[in-house]
Amino acid sequence: MEKGKSTRNQHMWKHERGLMYVKKDDKRYAQYKEIQKKTGVSPDETWSLDITFANFILPRLRMYKERNAKNADIDKMIDAFTLILEENINPPQDERDRIDKGLDLFRKRMMSKVKVDGGNKGKTNR
Repeated sequence: MEKGKSTRNQHMWKHERGLMYVKKDDKRYAQYKEIQKKTGVSPDETWSLDITFANFILPRLRMYKERNAKNADIDKMIDAFTLILEENINPPQDERDRIDKGLDLFRKRMMSKVKVDGGNKGKTNR
């Protein structure tokens, strides 16, 4: 990371059961850990869902690429999720465009089986 560059995930750290933003010395830690044991999700994971989702999706996309598909679309998806995790709060327009392109490809390629039924607004069918 460049000196002076602020990232959205600079305070995140890995916990034995997932991602946590609060550290052990934070007064919320015990409460959040207890909630995480009961639900499988720590409340602090909801602070920046884009980061939480990217941390889940990126390693799986990389494995998918290694095992199944070596193509430019997968590379663009990986690039987008990598930028979400590594880039600063206000990335330059060209990087925002790369994120948008990669997320659009992800939606088209990986979510293609999810269909929205116009008669069931807000519900999806698989």
